[in-house]
Amino acid sequence: MSKSIIGLSYKWFEKMGKNSVPEKDFDRYMDAHLAFADSLVSGVDQIEARAAIQKWERYAG
Repeated sequence: MSKSIIGLSYKWFEKMGKNSVPEKDFDRYMDAHLAFADSLVSGVDQIEARAAIQKWERYAG
């Protein structure tokens, strides 16, 4: 996984943290978003990965 994808996912979390996403959920958030980014690059499991990040959209602002 590239450092830029990891950095982007962390920036998303940082932005969402300002919208009250619990810090204890950081690992689950990162797992879901890194899997989503990976699915976009590989073209595999995009539907499942997109569904896994749905719960985080309420924090997007």
